[in-house]
Amino acid sequence: MPAPGSASELRLFFLLQQAAHHLKREADRVLLDADDLTTAQAAVLLIVSGSRSITQKEVARKLRLKESAMTAMIGRLEGRGLLARVPDPEDARARLVSITPSGRKALDRARRPFAKINARLDAALGRAGAPRFARDLEAILDAFRRDE
Repeated sequence: MPAPGSASELRLFFLLQQAAHHLKREADRVLLDADDLTTAQAAVLLIVSGSRSITQKEVARKLRLKESAMTAMIGRLEGRGLLARVPDPEDARARLVSITPSGRKALDRARRPFAKINARLDAALGRAGAPRFARDLEAILDAFRRDE
């Protein structure tokens, strides 16, 4: 029998998995409605927008995605005119990614749906709860990042 108050007794894995599933589904729904973007695509736009010059490999690392998946996703975003790729002058094998003006507009349109989701999280967690929950999630991520 699990110890009282333990992760097992509280079914933390199940609750985290369900919360992540519902959050992602809702975020994808509102983003697709707003600008035909997925949460992963919006995350790519956000990361690229915050950098003057970033490689596809760096974007994949920041999002903890495989490079092959990132190449395909960036290709789709480039095809829509939201990102541009150029050869890296320092590494002929690498491609530098930048956000286009259309990509910035799409990212701006994505901010409103995310603001609504974040407002719902704030309401659910309360003023003091959100920072504490963020620290707890970071601790969980750190505990499992060590295994990679």
